[in-house]
Amino acid sequence: WHYRTYMRSGPSETSAVVAPTSAPEGSDEPAEIVERVYVARSVAAHAGHELSAKTGVTAEECMKLCDGMQGCESFTFSAQQRSCHFKDGHVTADDPAARPYLD
Repeated sequence: WHYRTYMRSGPSETSAVVAPTSAPEGSDEPAEIVERVYVARSVAAHAGHELSAKTGVTAEECMKLCDGMQGCESFTFSAQQRSCHFKDGHVTADDPAARPYLD
């Protein structure tokens, strides 16, 4: 099937929006922003509840949207439909895959 689950793999394992790291005290340098990393895997059987969905997007755009969404832990993405479904479940590589079905 054409959906894949994108699970968060780091550096932040929390659902909170990532805050910039602090710049050295007294420095005029901007704070470094730490981005989360996502890894694609087969669709997880249990990825939690759907928070929202978005169409007409790329996987990279979904990653950025999930990063900024309170409670977003993972998302499923379809390149064929250009859609993503944001989930509140923390998915790991060891979680069982969903059984395939025809769309």
